[in-house]
Amino acid sequence: YQVSVNGAAYVTPSSGASGLTHTVTGLGTLVKADIIVQALGSIPCQTGTSTAVFGCTNSVPATTPDSLAICINSNGAFQITAPLPTNIVYNWYNVSSAGTALTNGVAYTINTDGSSFTVNNATPAGIYNYYVLQSNTVTGCVATNRKKVVLNVLDILAKPVVTAPQSTITPTSITFNWTAVTGATGYQ
Repeated sequence: YQVSVNGAAYVTPSSGASGLTHTVTGLGTLVKADIIVQALGSIPCQTGTSTAVFGCTNSVPATTPDSLAICINSNGAFQITAPLPTNIVYNWYNVSSAGTALTNGVAYTINTDGSSFTVNNATPAGIYNYYVLQSNTVTGCVATNRKKVVLNVLDILAKPVVTAPQSTITPTSITFNWTAVTGATGYQ
């Protein structure tokens, strides 16, 4: 066998002259590689040539943060941590597959290439999953997996009810008491 990658001269496949695979290395994110395979016979007229087949490298973008907790009616922002070349764009979704990309507007703020995504005035309280998918506008390659980020929108806690019972007052101190607040992790 011999292979031609991206129209280059035919060479021996990476798995050897009788191997059945070829690995193309040194590619970037969402880069396309075309390959043509020739099956060689004992004489030149026996050569069988495949049609060109292409494949794309695949990856999910890195985000920061991966998970974020905010108060209700606040904004939650996610960033692509290492934005890739200008031909890579990011689309944000609220479903893990299929669906329509979210758009810039009242509920979301998304910059031009999608590397910054903000949920505006998040409400109601709850856990929301968002997904980002990257694609290459030059090669047409689209990642097959979406990166999940989680936004935990928390209710504002109730105000503690504070008292100073007469029995806790001394000539030099006062001990204040309050009732526990549901969801509180501590008090200051």
